[in-house]
Amino acid sequence: VSEHFDRKDFQTVATRASARMPPEKFFSDRQLVLDWISDNDIHLDYRANTAVVGEHHMKDLELTAIVEDGKLVLDEIRADMQGAQMKVTLELDARQRPYDIHYSYQLLGMQVARWLTENKVIQPLIGEVDIEVKLTGKGNSIREVVSHADGYAVMVIHRARIPRKARILLPTSVLMSVLRTINPFAKASPVYNIECGLIGFRIDDGKAFSDHTLALKAKEVTVLAAGTIDLATEEIAIAIRPKAREGLGISTVSLAGIYYRLGGTLAKPVVKAASERILKTGVTLGAAWLSSGLTVLAKGLFDRLGDKGDVCKNAAHRFDTLLDGTAFTLKPTVN
Repeated sequence: VSEHFDRKDFQTVATRASARMPPEKFFSDRQLVLDWISDNDIHLDYRANTAVVGEHHMKDLELTAIVEDGKLVLDEIRADMQGAQMKVTLELDARQRPYDIHYSYQLLGMQVARWLTENKVIQPLIGEVDIEVKLTGKGNSIREVVSHADGYAVMVIHRARIPRKARILLPTSVLMSVLRTINPFAKASPVYNIECGLIGFRIDDGKAFSDHTLALKAKEVTVLAAGTIDLATEEIAIAIRPKAREGLGISTVSLAGIYYRLGGTLAKPVVKAASERILKTGVTLGAAWLSSGLTVLAKGLFDRLGDKGDVCKNAAHRFDTLLDGTAFTLKPTVN
């Protein structure tokens, strides 16, 4: 039992310095050195009133770690993080190379106001964010593991006010870069008034795929997107379509048929407007910025934004279908 735990207390000066530098890659290619798992049998129950891991501040940390017969099992690490309940499980088989890893992460009810206040961004903010990730893969580094991983990742945003410049977590950072570019009111308002949002990816052999399961409904605009992220190269290829909300003083026609492409990498996402308008009649997606696979997805964005009902709820239904009926815990709040 500890009163306080801070990971940097166990890091070298060089490691601390490198952690402050912007990463060129999101996933580390540093080799995992886990020989100690095969050499020891350990049963550890650990508690800490407060814990700091990087930028993450946690309270009431509890974990049970068991090392036996060359296997490491972290059985439901639990903690309070910005008002949210965090649960993590990890199973790692160190008897073979590459390592066989099963990972699960869940964060329910992260309060936007508490997160941003603790990171020195003070605004009158509201809302919650939920995250769920499950991955299975093999590798001798994090990069190798995700490069051929299977599983899924989903984030749900519940009625939130988030500053335009805020960078909360990776998926939200990507989403904010999209909204910052395509929201016609982005420059006029310091915050986004998000009614609901869902970012859902199925992951097969290191490819994160969205079949119209990226959705966001803000006060001024609805956004729907589809595409892929190659976890091995970290390259992003996502087609995005905005649709102005009616009765807000903006011409719906001004956004009709306009697409954006989210490209770049996970560490450096870039949003670019399409080089030509894409019209509902005689749809042509010959622009070089779309691959053939992304073209098919982009065409579907026309009809998907015309779905009856809530765009977030519809995206959640499509995500459940994308997972072949595999149940995931998180559901968007629909009003």
